[in-house]
Amino acid sequence: MKRINEKQILIAFFDILGTSQLLNDGEFQKVYTYYSDMIKLCNDSYTSITVCNPLFGKKERFGNLNDVMSDLADFDTPYHIINYDLSHAFFSDTFLLWIEIDPFLQPLIGGFLEKCSIVFCEALKRKIPLRGTISVGASIMDEENHLFLGKPLVEAAKAEPHQRWLGIAIGKTIVDFVKRFHPMDMKYLLPFRDHLKYDSDPLLSDFVLDWFTYWNKNEDADPKEKIKSMNVEKRFDSYYENTLLYVMTSEQRYTIWNEYMICQDIDKLKILCEMGENIDEIKKNYRNQGIELLTSDKVMRNIEYMLNRNEAIWFDEKNREVLSMFKNGFIEINGIKMSLEHLKSL
Repeated sequence: MKRINEKQILIAFFDILGTSQLLNDGEFQKVYTYYSDMIKLCNDSYTSITVCNPLFGKKERFGNLNDVMSDLADFDTPYHIINYDLSHAFFSDTFLLWIEIDPFLQPLIGGFLEKCSIVFCEALKRKIPLRGTISVGASIMDEENHLFLGKPLVEAAKAEPHQRWLGIAIGKTIVDFVKRFHPMDMKYLLPFRDHLKYDSDPLLSDFVLDWFTYWNKNEDADPKEKIKSMNVEKRFDSYYENTLLYVMTSEQRYTIWNEYMICQDIDKLKILCEMGENIDEIKKNYRNQGIELLTSDKVMRNIEYMLNRNEAIWFDEKNREVLSMFKNGFIEINGIKMSLEHLKSL
C-alpha cells in the first residue's frame, strides 16, 4: 500500500441533524441534491488563502542577489494569495471539507471560513439543519482508501455534539494555531458561546463561524424566518432559539467585537496591576500604556455607546459591570475596587 504522510490540514466537520427524520419524511432526495451541489462546489472551485511572505522586508539580508533573482524574491509584498484545492469526503449524514496548509507561511483562514459559510448558507436555504466544528492539525487524509486519521478530526467529531444550535463552532486548536486573528479572518468570526452545552468546554473556543455575514451580503431572504420554519419539534426549541440569538448577535457584530476586545485588554491590565508596585520598569510601562490606551477618548466613547444601547446583546453579561466600573474610573484588582488615577501614580 502506498504510504500516506501526515499533513497539516484546516478541516470543517459538518453533521446534518435529524437525518432519520428527514429519511422518514421521504426527504432524502433533498439531502442528496444538497450533497451533489456541495461536491460540485468543491470540484469546481478553489479556496483562496492569504499567506505571509517570509521574505517581506528582508531585502538587506539578500543583498548579493542579482537583479532578476531580487525581482523574483519579491521583498516588498507582505502577503501572497495561493489557491488551494478544496478536498471533501461524505459519510451518510456527515461530511468533511479540508485544505492542506503550510504553518511556516502563517496562512490566514478567512478564505476557508468563507467557503464554510457558503456550505452552511446553502444548507439553510434548503432547510437542512447543519451543525459542525472547524479544527486544524496534523492528519492522514488517504482519500483513495477512505482512511482519515488525526487529532483535528477527533476534536471536531467530539466537539460537534457539545453544541445546542444550528451553526459552526471554532475549535480551540484554531485559536492555538492562529494566536491572534487577522482582520481578514475576523470578517467571518464572532465571539459567541450561548450555544455551548458546557460553561467551560475543553474543545471549543469562544468563537463561531459568522455565516450571517455572508448571508447578509449575498441573500435577500430573512434567515430568521427560515430558522423559525425549521423548528417543528418541541424538544429542539433551544437549538433554534440559540440559532436566532446568534443571528441577532451577528447583527450587532461591531459592538460585540468591541466589547470582547476591550474586556480582554482590561483583563490583561488587571494582571499587570495585580503585580503591585514590585514590578520591573518594562511591565510598569506596559501597565501605564494600557491605562492610557483604555482611558483614551476613543475607547471611552465606545464603552459609553455599549452601555447605553437599547436592546443590547452582550457576549458576556458580566462585561457590562466591568465596563461600567471602568467608565467611572475604577477597576477591580484582587477583589478590591481601585481608582485608575491611583494606579497611574504607582
